[in-house]
Amino acid sequence: WEYIRTNGAQASADGKWFAYVAGPTQGDLTLSLRKTQDTTNYAYKIGGLNSAISFNNNSEFIAFYESPNFKEIKANEKAKKPNSRKLKLVSLKDTATTTFNNVQSYTFANEDNKWIAIRFDTGSSVPPRGDDAAKGNDLLLYNLITKKSYNLGNVSDYSFNKSGQFLAYIVDANGKNGNGIFLMNLTSGTTNALENDKANYSKIAWNKEGTAFSLL
Repeated sequence: WEYIRTNGAQASADGKWFAYVAGPTQGDLTLSLRKTQDTTNYAYKIGGLNSAISFNNNSEFIAFYESPNFKEIKANEKAKKPNSRKLKLVSLKDTATTTFNNVQSYTFANEDNKWIAIRFDTGSSVPPRGDDAAKGNDLLLYNLITKKSYNLGNVSDYSFNKSGQFLAYIVDANGKNGNGIFLMNLTSGTTNALENDKANYSKIAWNKEGTAFSLL
């Protein structure tokens, strides 16, 4: 039985593109990327798991996950192995695709159209144990225009403000060494440590205007 996952379908902000996932209830799935003004259609095999779909703010890029195929997923589940995901970043101008392996999460930089933040998975199925265990992973800042990337280590949470000029992120390292909350200005490239302590921080939440944020 094949059907379209309508609850995850997305349209670009300019209305020129529409993307959705379709496939069997149990089996490999396909993401369709269609132009709304003609019959242009691109199909991407995304494996055995459904994927969230995101367009960036100015409708120049689309991002989605590619998982292992359905049989491999079932085999990994039986062997109690994690299923890693790839992130596919597609330019809508020419469909050029950039792939990132072992991705846990990603976020486009809201109103700013130059950045995507990508947090990587450790590849371990065992969660961190103990209060001093590191909860952070590598976070990559990738510039969509220049294709340059910048790596931040031991990041456990991150969030862009509304304009996309600022990235707030939490460092959670082994033994709480260097833990803290940091603010990066993506225009100037400067980073400020707002607080450093042997403590645990979590749940960054910007206000609607993007001028302040809270955390736990």
